[in-house]
Amino acid sequence: HPSQTAHYTQQTTLSSPLRTSHLPLALFAYPETGSLPLNTAFHLYHYPGGLSERATLRTQLANETEWKEYLKNVKGCMMEQRSGIFVEAKIGLDDVKGLKYYVDNPRKVGGATDSTKSIIELRKYQLQLGYDTVPKFLSI
Repeated sequence: HPSQTAHYTQQTTLSSPLRTSHLPLALFAYPETGSLPLNTAFHLYHYPGGLSERATLRTQLANETEWKEYLKNVKGCMMEQRSGIFVEAKIGLDDVKGLKYYVDNPRKVGGATDSTKSIIELRKYQLQLGYDTVPKFLSI
């Protein structure tokens, strides 16, 4: 709910050391423009070890008493929660470095040195339906 954004942000900021000690948090953000409600919080994680690493790290965090307290404090702020797992398509372009590069080199991209000016643009493309669409896309 929009009235809970400040409380959610405060609690999430306070829990940040615990979260980042267990999870590979690459981005915490709110949308500035676009088709998403402005009171939507985004957490972007990068798991180089894939689904098994994600499961292990999330299980470890879920067992932490401090994490359980955080969840209790922010549950009332949330109207909805969704999670999506993405696999980077191997597109074979030399100038497309992949997410890991940007996670590892946040200040080397485009010559920018002020991370407070950094933005992330997420573009969504609806692919043509068909059995072979996704396999073809992933093999590019």
